[in-house]
Amino acid sequence: MVSLAVLLPVASTGQGLFQNLGGQRAGTAVFPFLKIETSASGAGLSGAGVALPVDASSVFYNPASIGQLGRRDMVLFHLDMAADVDYDYFALALPLPRAGTIGFSYGALHMEPMKETTVFMPFGTGRTFVFRDEFAALTYSIKLSDRFTFGTTAKYVSETLDDLTMGALLLDFGTYYMTGFRSLRLASSFSNFGHQTRPNGTYSKIIIDQNGDEVEADSLEFQSFSPPTTFRLGAGYEMFESATHRLSTSFQLTHPADNVETYALGFEYLFNNVLALRIGYVANQQSMGLSFGGGLKIPMPGGNVVRFNYAYSQSTYLTAPQRYSIGFAL
Repeated sequence: MVSLAVLLPVASTGQGLFQNLGGQRAGTAVFPFLKIETSASGAGLSGAGVALPVDASSVFYNPASIGQLGRRDMVLFHLDMAADVDYDYFALALPLPRAGTIGFSYGALHMEPMKETTVFMPFGTGRTFVFRDEFAALTYSIKLSDRFTFGTTAKYVSETLDDLTMGALLLDFGTYYMTGFRSLRLASSFSNFGHQTRPNGTYSKIIIDQNGDEVEADSLEFQSFSPPTTFRLGAGYEMFESATHRLSTSFQLTHPADNVETYALGFEYLFNNVLALRIGYVANQQSMGLSFGGGLKIPMPGGNVVRFNYAYSQSTYLTAPQRYSIGFAL
């Protein structure tokens, strides 16, 4: 808690611990959709979810998180974005007998076919094209002791834009540690680690040669870029807990390789283990700030639980994203 008191004033002034490291590289990573939060509960906390495992979708922040669930869990997620672009996501966590927890997840950022236009045919050429980002992931988390949990995710990511495609295999790593001081836990993760990637195939363009003449250069390869590798470090703590009330807080430092680091602080209030209210704020990011959301747990026969979660995030430049999810604790 002392460290949080030191970090928060720094975050509020917008001065990063790493002095804007990475800010000059904004927009230089491939597969940027991997940074879109796929957890409605975590988004309600402004993304401070690395140390606050809630459901199977928490693998977005930390692959070690599903090792803390202790139950089978499934989440279906949807995000409405600008320009009729949608993001759909699925996550499943399955505990294994005395052998950890295995998880499966799949996400797709997609759109309806769009008309192709050119300078000379602004109303369409008669052709359409599609854009689609997607990934499929396998996660494994194991408790190495009663306090320490480790997790890793392997995922294959692909992107399609008309006739251009590219794909890569990326890895996530995460840790979750119970400090033993009341409910305080520390967590960290390293996401989207992999090699540089470029679209398949070649392209041609007109260049000016040494004589000043225009010539066509063909069979040119596309430039390679790194994936959006992201480091997260955070802490979680129950500020108050009783039979019917619980107030949890979570703090997170997020440092992406292609942008500046951000600081997020979130609070979750849970009433009677049924109704959850969430609020969060992210600092050092111009385009976003306050977020809020809520959740509802409905007990079902056989001990199963159905959950509904919603999150709204403030956005300066685009339509404020609204996230919806339905989850099942089996």
